[in-house]
Amino acid sequence: MKSISLLQVLRVAVLLYEWLDIPALKRYYDFGFDHYNLPWHKAGMSGLRDTMLGRSGPFAKGNWVLPDLSIQYAVEVNKRLQTYPNTYYFRYTKNTKELFLFFYNCFAQILLCLCWV
Repeated sequence: MKSISLLQVLRVAVLLYEWLDIPALKRYYDFGFDHYNLPWHKAGMSGLRDTMLGRSGPFAKGNWVLPDLSIQYAVEVNKRLQTYPNTYYFRYTKNTKELFLFFYNCFAQILLCLCWV
């Protein structure tokens, strides 16, 4: 039996939010999933069932960013690559790399300052 992750809970919450289609909440925040026709008056109960089961909607295909950030996906990619058994390959963007280098440089400068004292 698999445990439920926070990511899965958020996915269900987003689908319910879009399906309920409450105008006051939509004015506050809109996820932009209008082209999937998720509201209850368009999709109905069968549409809600299909989106929850991953048959339709924004999370139907595996090509969205959040699963790529999970440890389970890293294990899956590692199995397909068949390189080193204890190495996990994560995807990251250019901005993440720049942010990492920024903090690395800041840390190095702090160490240099401490060495001079």
